[in-house]
Amino acid sequence: MVNALRHLPETSDTLAAAIEVRCEIRNALTVLGEPGRVFDHLREAEALALRLNDHRRRARVVALVSQSYMIVGDHDQALEAGQRALHLAEAANDLDAEVMANAALGVASYHRGDFRQCIRFSRRNIELLTAELITQRFGLPIFPAVSSRCFLACCLAHMGNFAQALAIGKEAVHIAEQVGHPYSQVHADFQLGCILNVIRATKRRAHRIIDRHAQRLLPTLPGALRVERRIAIIDGVSSEAVPSGVQA
Repeated sequence: MVNALRHLPETSDTLAAAIEVRCEIRNALTVLGEPGRVFDHLREAEALALRLNDHRRRARVVALVSQSYMIVGDHDQALEAGQRALHLAEAANDLDAEVMANAALGVASYHRGDFRQCIRFSRRNIELLTAELITQRFGLPIFPAVSSRCFLACCLAHMGNFAQALAIGKEAVHIAEQVGHPYSQVHADFQLGCILNVIRATKRRAHRIIDRHAQRLLPTLPGALRVERRIAIIDGVSSEAVPSGVQA
């Protein structure tokens, strides 16, 4: 198909078709497990978009570049391309490219351990994807309404906001089931399991630390009560279950 397009007269329509074909080749190679081969096609697609002066298509191509770097594990390059895609998308006022860029930037930030940045990009997508947009994939392997909630929930769990993390993780599972997309369902279920593991591991660590130091505080009643209150909070017991006069 790419070779056939090269033999056609160069018009705005054939240039646009050449961009779309290269993007589809990228998607096919990604599904086939050959993401490393996509970058030449995407570089050609961006060059064609520049020649066409098509800012909207260029933003989407660069967003795909960011997604592809994320898939191969090059999170620094994913962040650089994602930021470029985001600027282009905002300049072109293109929702699709902005959603794609936010999704890639969120995942890359998460894997770099920058949870606050991941939360920012994930929340932005959740704000954008309302009503019928929740059920659109935007050319991504996982519905962004699902993936953005998953990574937001994981970050919140790592930062100790367990109740909100569980609520958002369950919301992601519900949306994945609603759209009936198996890959999104597997992703949401897996991430919810990861969230639960983070919570359990945090509780175990907290109990070990508290147990190790509790004996030092037992001689003083206020200290002992503070330990009890910490344990109650970690175990998810409401603060009302702890003596009201005790302050942490």
